[in-house]
Amino acid sequence: IINGQLSTLTGQIIDYERTRTYSGNGVNIPFELNNPEDIVCLCLRPADWDKKFILSRDIDMAFIDGYRPIENFVGSIDGQGHVIRNLVVDAALLANSNSLGLICRLSENGLIMNLGIENVQVIGGEYARCLGGLCGENYRGTIRGCYIAGIVSGGEFASFLGGLCGSNYRGTIHSCYTTVIINGSDSSVSLGGLCGNNTEGTVFNCYAVGRISGGSIDVGGLYGNNSGFNNNCFWDIQTTETINGVGNVGIQGKTTSEMQLSSTF
Repeated sequence: IINGQLSTLTGQIIDYERTRTYSGNGVNIPFELNNPEDIVCLCLRPADWDKKFILSRDIDMAFIDGYRPIENFVGSIDGQGHVIRNLVVDAALLANSNSLGLICRLSENGLIMNLGIENVQVIGGEYARCLGGLCGENYRGTIRGCYIAGIVSGGEFASFLGGLCGSNYRGTIHSCYTTVIINGSDSSVSLGGLCGNNTEGTVFNCYAVGRISGGSIDVGGLYGNNSGFNNNCFWDIQTTETINGVGNVGIQGKTTSEMQLSSTF
């Protein structure tokens, strides 16, 4: 830290003295995110990455260029049913192409809930690792009641690409779904509609329907690879264009017509 500033792994310069644009105190009164500037401000204030946040309205990120994600979030964000739209996360604009999404890493005790993300684009370059529509990595955090729609793309030799998160390590994910297109190259590995990989994580009541293309090994409708616990999880074998869910007990492939039946869920 020099003169109150920090250069981080993603190359952003963070000013610890940056004035908050959002109201609240982040403890007993959650900070309120009302507009794109509030989200950008949150990204630039590490001191607030362990605080409580709520969305009070839908937020359109279409006019934000060069978005730099929250790096290591251990607080909570309650979307309250609101939506973040048109977010672009482009590795070409960052010094680091690993662990990219709205949030780089959701860490232990971190919580994201009741949030929709629509028309998100997460663009990774060569050798990019852990790309997801919500977070690059869910490391022991909790994600519940969220949905993601958009595109996650990786370049040559990219790995761990998922609609929700690139990697879920001992995290908990429940009541979430994705309609994300996953684009990998022929040399990419570990591509999944929900998560690129699920390592000892707990996932239930989730599904994925987005198309998955590319990938040399470990490609699945829900996960690229999976060693976690799953219950009541599904993927659409027609829209994802894969009959492989890469899973164990609690994962089922369904046709599009079956996915539209309330009895499926």
